[in-house]
Amino acid sequence: MGGRTVDNVFGQAVRDTRRARGLTLDELAARSGVSRAALSKIERGDGSPRLHHALRIAEALERPLTELASPQPETVTVVRDGTAPRMVDPDSGALREALLELGHGSELVRYTLGPRAALAPFPAHEPGTREAFLVLTGTLSVTNGHTTVELAGEDTALLPADRPHTVRNPGDETTRFLLTILRPPH
Repeated sequence: MGGRTVDNVFGQAVRDTRRARGLTLDELAARSGVSRAALSKIERGDGSPRLHHALRIAEALERPLTELASPQPETVTVVRDGTAPRMVDPDSGALREALLELGHGSELVRYTLGPRAALAPFPAHEPGTREAFLVLTGTLSVTNGHTTVELAGEDTALLPADRPHTVRNPGDETTRFLLTILRPPH
């Protein structure tokens, strides 16, 4: 990234995408539920956005967060451990590493979630979107509508993601998991 932080890359991508779609800051604020002031700060790369704000912005722009937070990939993409764009959610302390943009808006993300921590509710994705979870270490509780799935190390689950959903670590140890967001092709 040539010295650019993920905040700078994300902010520039949000600005470029917003402008390409002909949206004003006020229009993006209305679509995303993120204030105009916060959007302006994010577009300038001034500090880390809250994870739930970044997710809402990505949904409002109909782009995966991984794509907005990563430089454009080459034909072959290798992401070495510790080099993926990272976002730390100031509220939960969760670490989100944008590993790969998979095409059609799908993405592969690695999360690290501390003991008893929960992510702010994820907004509903577009209809037909699914999320695949693979727990690497620890335990994970995923609530989607009226269904809660409890997962432990090496467990996998595939859930619809077109409704609000929450993810939390119910255990006393740090949880690491992979999340693949599978968006329907357009």
